[in-house]
Amino acid sequence: MTHAVPRTLGIAIKVLAYLACAAFCVLLVILGLEFAEIGEIETSPVLGLSKWYVFMSLPVGAGLMVMNIAGFLLACIIEGSDPRGALDAVGD
Repeated sequence: MTHAVPRTLGIAIKVLAYLACAAFCVLLVILGLEFAEIGEIETSPVLGLSKWYVFMSLPVGAGLMVMNIAGFLLACIIEGSDPRGALDAVGD
C-alpha cells in the first residue's frame, strides 16, 4: 500500500506504523514489568524457581522489539534509505 501513494506520503505512513508498533511494545514493557511483580511471590511447584523468570520474557522481548524498530529507523535516517522496504528500486 505504501508504494501505491506518493513517495512522501508512503514514507510517512510507514514511519507512523513503525512508531505505533514501538509505542505498543513500550506499553508491553510497562505492563509486563507490572505482571512480573506478581511472579516474584509465586514459585514453580516442580522446579521451585520463582515465576518472575518466566514472566520477565514479555518485557524483555518487547524491549528487544523496541530496540530493533529504533535501530531500523535510525539506520534509515543515517543511510538515507527508504523505510518502505525492498521495493526501493521501483519508480514512483
